[in-house]
Amino acid sequence: MNRIEDVYGLTPVQEGMYAQYFLNKKTDAYNLYYLFSIRDNTDPGLLQQAIMLLPVRHPVLKTAFAVVDGNIKQVILSDRVPAFNTVSFSCDDTSDLFEYAVNAEKERMFDLQRDPLVRCTLYLSGNAKYLFIHTHHLITDGWGSAIIIRDLNKYCLALMNGEAVESIEKRLVEERNSQTPFSAS
Repeated sequence: MNRIEDVYGLTPVQEGMYAQYFLNKKTDAYNLYYLFSIRDNTDPGLLQQAIMLLPVRHPVLKTAFAVVDGNIKQVILSDRVPAFNTVSFSCDDTSDLFEYAVNAEKERMFDLQRDPLVRCTLYLSGNAKYLFIHTHHLITDGWGSAIIIRDLNKYCLALMNGEAVESIEKRLVEERNSQTPFSAS
């Protein structure tokens, strides 16, 4: 059951992107794709836990879009988390992997009202690990994505150093609350 945390109107830029999506739901014009090499000593379970911590600090990652009173709204859902899966993959070249991952994601385009708008796939190839992140430009851009990736690294390192998920989560909530002098109404 999705509990609504907050509802926002769309910016004019978001309205334009949503209109383009509505006109052609098969386009990937506003999809953002990232591929990262992951260190050998990184536990996939800890990486997944770090990814699940991201929406605590970045509520925009819990976004769905909905029509409310005839207007498109950005709805923050309390129980929405990034999608995460693991895939074994055999490749000699990361460009092959990137092309494969992008094409696989194009096959399952986002439903902006139903799907988590962040999908993470951990590709395992021998000893190599690659994290592929797919998100929609409606909820983040290059600047925001860089901050999210920085935070993902930080959470992953904290977990690898033995910090408990609950401890990190508590700290993130405190940080988020202390950095917001006002809230939307």
